[in-house]
Amino acid sequence: MKNCIDCNKELRGHHNPKRCKSCANRIKAIKHGYYMTKHYCKDCGKEVTGHSNKTKYCRHCMLLGKRNHRFGKHFTEKQKEKIRTLLVKHHIDCNHYNEQKSNLIYLIHSRHMKAHGSLNKLVAELLNRKVIKFDKKEGIYKLRYS
Repeated sequence: MKNCIDCNKELRGHHNPKRCKSCANRIKAIKHGYYMTKHYCKDCGKEVTGHSNKTKYCRHCMLLGKRNHRFGKHFTEKQKEKIRTLLVKHHIDCNHYNEQKSNLIYLIHSRHMKAHGSLNKLVAELLNRKVIKFDKKEGIYKLRYS
């Protein structure tokens, strides 16, 4: 077996290449005047690959995340409706009657589940630290010392 001339990774395949696929793509990108670099979304930190520094947000954050105040400047009504169906309204203070803008954030379903999952982890941690307790008679969580 032959090895890649750049990274020394073992080469596989029917033809007789000099470089592995990732090294070949890197060389091709350099030849065409751009280089694929890793970027991370400013909102969620997810890795985003792109050809320039213009890619600052992942697809979900670009359309649905914290930047949704720009929602509508360059979308058709059909696209807006499709995006609206993907959004879930999340009440930051857990009060569903508080509809103030500062209390609301619109998230895609997976991020909404992540937000509630983090809340459940906090409840478990508060139970472990004995800050809160579960009242079995009433079926609710309460502050231990109130």
